[in-house]
Amino acid sequence: MTEPLWENTGYVGIFADPYVSSTELEGGHVVTAVDFLNTLFKRLDAKASTRLNEAAAQIRRLGALLQSAVEVASHVLKAQKPEDLLPLLEQWTGSIKGLRLGELLLVPGGWRGTSNGWIIYLVERVTEQSFAMSVCNRGPSGAQYHPTKVFSDGARGQKVKSQATIRIEDVPIERMADAGFWSMVFAQWVPNPSEYHRAEVVYDVLLPWLAGVTNAERLTSKLSRRIVVTWRTPCKSNTASTKSVLEAVRVLARAWGLTEAGTKRLSVLLRLEALLYASEDLVK
Repeated sequence: MTEPLWENTGYVGIFADPYVSSTELEGGHVVTAVDFLNTLFKRLDAKASTRLNEAAAQIRRLGALLQSAVEVASHVLKAQKPEDLLPLLEQWTGSIKGLRLGELLLVPGGWRGTSNGWIIYLVERVTEQSFAMSVCNRGPSGAQYHPTKVFSDGARGQKVKSQATIRIEDVPIERMADAGFWSMVFAQWVPNPSEYHRAEVVYDVLLPWLAGVTNAERLTSKLSRRIVVTWRTPCKSNTASTKSVLEAVRVLARAWGLTEAGTKRLSVLLRLEALLYASEDLVK
């Protein structure tokens, strides 16, 4: 990293979301955030510390997924136009077909156009012929496509929260491993922004097609009711590049057996490691 660590997208997203709206620290790139969190997980895994306790196994698995995501993203970032993605697609669809039951991939996603939005896809093989895809989005861009709920916030009135993770199930292998679908997914955030890269393409076209329906309204009826719903406050600044990755980490940690308390403990460990990392950067 060439910039000070506390200016890194990942660091800002972890600590500064309420404070950086309309500043140069807002925004960032999902790949930078994935890479930063991957570094934190590597640091945690390298420490034979009793602080890890029950989270040790999850830390290793999450680190492996993030490392794989960084490698895929590096190929996408080299593309200057959609055609440049062709060499990646055959390898990528082969990776999906090669997943064993219960295995999954963490995939950076989003759109770079007149506005930017960053999300994470979780692709999981459920049976020999079917998959599930979870979409993690902490907003604010695209959050309107996720279910919302109003909660009482005491003396401050009411607070609107969204279901940051939605899950589409029973996706046939022919659709999940379709090269055309993934070319559109990756093309939404290739380095050259376009007015055609936008949340509507993802939520009104790509995800409904994957679910076998025609539009976002019908997609709602196809969302899984079997996931544990956690209502989350959308980002106050545009820090979804980091917050969406952290949401995916939370979802996976719970799916892999970590308790709610254990998941919060893991979040604290990540924050502590980020502070330790920054302190090292200060004395260089």
